[in-house]
Amino acid sequence: MIVLFGNKGDLGSYLENNIKNRKIIGVSRDNCNMESKEFIQKFLEGIADKYGKIDSIINAIGRIELGNFESTDISIFNKVMNDNVKVLYNILMASVPLLSRAGRGRFINISSIRGISGAPNKSIYSCSKYAVQGLIDSLRLEYKDSGIKFTNICSGLIGESVTKDDIVKAICFVLDLSDATYVRNIILGGLL
Repeated sequence: MIVLFGNKGDLGSYLENNIKNRKIIGVSRDNCNMESKEFIQKFLEGIADKYGKIDSIINAIGRIELGNFESTDISIFNKVMNDNVKVLYNILMASVPLLSRAGRGRFINISSIRGISGAPNKSIYSCSKYAVQGLIDSLRLEYKDSGIKFTNICSGLIGESVTKDDIVKAICFVLDLSDATYVRNIILGGLL
């Protein structure tokens, strides 16, 4: 059983429809309050109770806002940090205990090449993705003995240097690995 957060977005919807031969439950802001880790936790526990277990969680929620640093209003900064960092934090706070109790599982976060390399007019977006990179890296080390594997898929711009199918293939690659194997990052496309 895979839980996919962000299934109503363009990429998330594509992932839900194109990751084959796996049971996927899609979660969006329509059916889950992403601002509340308690709500997410109850939502995930309901899925685990109904289906027996959750093997993997994929996060495809994110926001990109482009613009010159000096002209970026604090409200844009707050929206980007909320959607890319705080929502991920809430999902992780709800997911990690569930996967930890199971003694295994994968958490795959769809991130960006901008989490490992900045770019002009993407400073706020890059800032949020660097935070995501640091969080996932730290959890990978903190929970290394728990059986949970954390992976960031760091994608370039979809449609230019990477396709949605490339992201599907990367996710399936990670899901098909043995429980003993860690993959820290998969970098797809993009200029470093």
